Amino acid sequence: MEHEEGRKFQVNIEGVFYDWNRETITVPEIRDLGHLPSNTPVIEVDLRENTEITLAESAIVELKPGKGFGKKVGFKRGDLDRVQQELSMLKSAWPELEYVSAGHWVRLQRYWIGLGIWNCSEAEVCFQIPENLPGQAPYGFYIRPQLLVCGGGPPSSYTYPADATPFGQGWGRFSWQLDPWQPSADPFQGSNMLNFARSIADRLRQGC
Repeated sequence: MEHEEGRKFQVNIEGVFYDWNRETITVPEIRDLGHLPSNTPVIEVDLRENTEITLAESAIVELKPGKGFGKKVGFKRGDLDRVQQELSMLKSAWPELEYVSAGHWVRLQRYWIGLGIWNCSEAEVCFQIPENLPGQAPYGFYIRPQLLVCGGGPPSSYTYPADATPFGQGWGRFSWQLDPWQPSADPFQGSNMLNFARSIADRLRQGC
């Protein structure tokens, strides 16, 4: 933030400067001013010390030179720390998963989908890790081979064939989301991609 004459301030939110006329600002006001999503934490960035502090929702911040604010996205463009942490958790459950960095695609080679519901008991599953995790929730998953309900046709909210993935053809796509999605700046706390991957079994247990 820069302090200007006449008690004027400029608040730096993700590299964009916004005029502000008070020496304090609240977390909801930061989100409002910078058009940040309501479901993501806000961090205070000390540009001089190169440090970050996650702000409590009730925090009232005194504006000082050299500070800015941003969404706590966990990883940013060019920073794959969050992705690597998420992959590490996924590998704890599926050690042989395949990962394609372009688009952050993950393939689980053997996913148990149960007996007596589908035309197979085990399948391949793939999905994408969202670029703006954790603020952007994961949505949808792909499964191969084509699924049919035992004794019936295709399930609801399912498209086959789906668009091609980095893992070739023959995939069907389910519309699905983990609800509620309640992430944290720490990927080991709150909702994460391991929770999402495990929730796929919840959808498959529903059958049609």
